Amino acid sequence: MSHSKNRAIALVPNILFALLVCLTPVSAQAILYAPAMDDDPTFRESLAGYTDTTVDYFDTRLGTPSASFLSDYEMVITLSADEQHASPIAWGNRLADFADAGGSVVLPGDIDGLTGRIVDAEYSPVWDDGSFGAITPGIWDGTQKTRLFNYAREYRASIREGVALRPDAMTDGTFTDGDFVVAYRPDMRVVYLNGISELVDAHYAGSGDCELIIGNVYHARDTKRVLVYDMSYDHTVYNTAVYMGCAVTRVETAADFVVEASSGDGWDVIAVEAPGGLFDTTTAAVLSSARDFGVPILLQYWNLGGSGTVAADLRDLFGVANTSELTTPTPVHGWTTSHPVWSDPIDLTTIPTDTETWFDNGDRLTPQIGAAGIAGFSSIPSVWNAAIVVANNGHSLVNGFAFDEMDPGAARDLVRNELKFLLHRSETLILSTSAKNMAARAAEVRGMDTTVAYSVDTFALELNYTGWDTIIVDAPSQFLSSETFGKLDAFVADGGRLHLSYWSLSSGSAAALRSTLEIADVSSYTEVSNLYEWDHFPPGIIGTWYIPTLLWPGEVDAWVINGQRLEPTANGRAMRGFTSGPTASQAATIVANNGFTFVNGFDYDSYDPAVMLKLVQNQIGYLGYATEESFIRGDCNRDDVRNIADPLFLLSYLNGTGISTGCRSACDANDDGRVDISDAVTQLSTLFTPGAPPLPAPGPECGVDPSMDFLTCWNTNCL
Repeated sequence: MSHSKNRAIALVPNILFALLVCLTPVSAQAILYAPAMDDDPTFRESLAGYTDTTVDYFDTRLGTPSASFLSDYEMVITLSADEQHASPIAWGNRLADFADAGGSVVLPGDIDGLTGRIVDAEYSPVWDDGSFGAITPGIWDGTQKTRLFNYAREYRASIREGVALRPDAMTDGTFTDGDFVVAYRPDMRVVYLNGISELVDAHYAGSGDCELIIGNVYHARDTKRVLVYDMSYDHTVYNTAVYMGCAVTRVETAADFVVEASSGDGWDVIAVEAPGGLFDTTTAAVLSSARDFGVPILLQYWNLGGSGTVAADLRDLFGVANTSELTTPTPVHGWTTSHPVWSDPIDLTTIPTDTETWFDNGDRLTPQIGAAGIAGFSSIPSVWNAAIVVANNGHSLVNGFAFDEMDPGAARDLVRNELKFLLHRSETLILSTSAKNMAARAAEVRGMDTTVAYSVDTFALELNYTGWDTIIVDAPSQFLSSETFGKLDAFVADGGRLHLSYWSLSSGSAAALRSTLEIADVSSYTEVSNLYEWDHFPPGIIGTWYIPTLLWPGEVDAWVINGQRLEPTANGRAMRGFTSGPTASQAATIVANNGFTFVNGFDYDSYDPAVMLKLVQNQIGYLGYATEESFIRGDCNRDDVRNIADPLFLLSYLNGTGISTGCRSACDANDDGRVDISDAVTQLSTLFTPGAPPLPAPGPECGVDPSMDFLTCWNTNCL
């Protein structure tokens, strides 16, 4: 059940056009090829291959796409050759609106065919200077600065317009005559390809990897966005971020910085290279707000001394207890050379100095408790002599020296390491306040890329970041705020994976989260109890490691309150309990939300650590393992039809004489979470017994399993 990667949409009278849109729904992630010329299916098919998305066609000679129509697309490619857009002004304004809404516009060798806002300085990286341009072909010389030319072999332009670069335009690639190949806005929302290439084979000759370059542009839209407040001479941070392929916005005044940093544009890193600069309360407040919302910050600014409120706020914000001024440029030595700032991707040990540029040469930094000095102005670590301080759970770096005054090559290498460190985001957040950090250890053993918060306050700040895939809470005797409960509840409701060992779920502020976790009631207990297996099937019991059916507490009772006895709702599944058999209000582990949530009502510290480590590994390894793939229940052989062939296929598989199925969920005909002979019996009954009930959903059309189990489905014809 596949669908075409390409669709051609011609503009027709409004009513019929609306019907066509309703009958031909477009992908939420798609590209629109909208030239004032005939369709080029070969180009669209090639671009679809590079982007792995749908590429549609719209003929702008016949009309202008509506804003509603464009809202279904991520990128629009438009140009004109011998003919014109139906309304160049309306189309140019519509494209500007599209860019404002977060879309990307690619203009392949065509700016003079458009008018409207898209050609204004706010959008287009180039402007038409009135000249005709180069008639001779332009040949790319093979150079590149960013990822836009990755894997490209050649690019030729038959005709280049007479355009000039705007002051803030960024470029990549050079023709052999020195002209640029690609120009773009720093945020990658409008990209201009210099010269008409094979996009218009019917009109002009041309060849090269145009589709591949546009495909790279498509993928680069999701590149990391860096805001740089730059008052330096060498522009080290800005140039390095550009070299790394980041989408960089550079500002030179505090007022512009406040506007950009407060814009809500979703910055991945905010960098300040402001040697000698002075911050006011507004600027400091903007940085504080960014920190609170999880934005990593790189600070190269040394006026952190003094008794003023701003300086004190900044010191506290970036984990600096106090400072003392440097009066001459001083080499920086790595104190913790295993830290990524000193080793990834470039191994560094010392940053030598260069020519003195500034009157004030920096600050010696003393880290606060909870922050760490990973480099200093002396070869031997000294508390008051740090040069680089890491704070805010690894989300901020303060450099107490000017990059302008360091060896340029070494400074760029250091900034590259620093940006990579700050730009990296793990997918798993862990709150670990337990004695043995069992959940964090289990996640590390499983090879998960984690960020660990060791206090509830740090955890609350980390929750402001919305990119987590999995959250693990190992927090005995801690109390979470109502705001934190709300964020965890929203995280699960949005499809996140949550693993919880926490027993203050009885509070009123936790009511919504309890409901989401399918917990009807809880009651605290103060003595460590045996943990009995109630349900053998779920992988929390029989996963990677074998776990005994009965777990005894260890010799040490680690906590005064040892957990909470849980009562699942009808949609929760109790895996273990505090009694030898299933008993109301005595569950110890509840799985819910189709396997995306595990709740343990006991602390790990009071049990055998070797067994607990394996148990937690099993649980987090299978967290969310339940299938989200579409399938047809009963279609065991995956031929899109439910008939006698399916139970015969299953019986052969069960007997060891047939091939394995790629979708165990589809073979689970009776939806009991297992694949066995009862499924073949159920399906035969459905097929041949009059009045037999139909198979459970999904079916007879493709769909997602509405029930919770741990069966996998990785190969079907459903999309």
